[in-house]
Amino acid sequence: MATLHKSSTWGAFNVPQTPTQEIALQTPRVARRLSRGERMIYVAGCSQLTVVDMRKTISRPDSEDAYVKSLAGDGTVPHLLRILER
Repeated sequence: MATLHKSSTWGAFNVPQTPTQEIALQTPRVARRLSRGERMIYVAGCSQLTVVDMRKTISRPDSEDAYVKSLAGDGTVPHLLRILER
C-alpha cells in the first residue's frame, strides 16, 4: 500500500506528492475517530464509470489496463471506499 502513496508510482499521470502524503496521513486518523464512535457523512453520486480496483498483476500502474472499472461509484470515488475498517 505504501507504494501507492508515492507520486513516482503513477508515472505519466503526474500525481503530485503532497496529496498522496496527505491521504497516507489522514486514513489512519479517520479510522481512529470512527473507532471511538464518531460519525462521518458520506455524500456521493452514482452510476458513473469509476475505477474500483487495481489488477493483481500490476507491472505498470500508469497504464489504463492496470484498473478495473465499474458503475459502482460517482466517477471519481468507488462506493466501496465509504466502508472504513474499525
